[in-house]
Amino acid sequence: MREIAVGVALANLRPGTNPQEILSFIESNGTDIEVYERAPPPPGRIRAAAIDWTLVLTALGSVPSLATLLWTAYDHFIASKKSNLGNAGIVLIVRKDNGMSDQFWIGNTHKNREAFIEDFTHKIESIKHTDVAGESTEHVIEEIRMKSLWTRRK
Repeated sequence: MREIAVGVALANLRPGTNPQEILSFIESNGTDIEVYERAPPPPGRIRAAAIDWTLVLTALGSVPSLATLLWTAYDHFIASKKSNLGNAGIVLIVRKDNGMSDQFWIGNTHKNREAFIEDFTHKIESIKHTDVAGESTEHVIEEIRMKSLWTRRK
């Protein structure tokens, strides 16, 4: 089993939605995950990012538990505030070893809890349990842990 990095971006949030509350919820309720956020840029530099946070699911971490946690965060903090026509949600990006990515958008392309948990679990478990050395995945996790772009929160 391997570790998996999951990029997290909050999309099209309504006014009054606090991203730090969502992150704190994930942090305090997640097990077997490391939580990273973008480090502040050096003085005089501007840093823009498409990814708000990165979660590293450890080798012992449960993919269905992470999927459930992310859906619960969406349901509690975002779904309750969005209109029926809105596409606010949580975008998840997981890099695969072939350099491609799997993307999930809770609240947009994934609007059903059970279907999301099943899809996310199936795709991420297949990456997590592969016997092929994960050069791309391992490189991403190494960069998160070693580079100054990210700060570990948990």
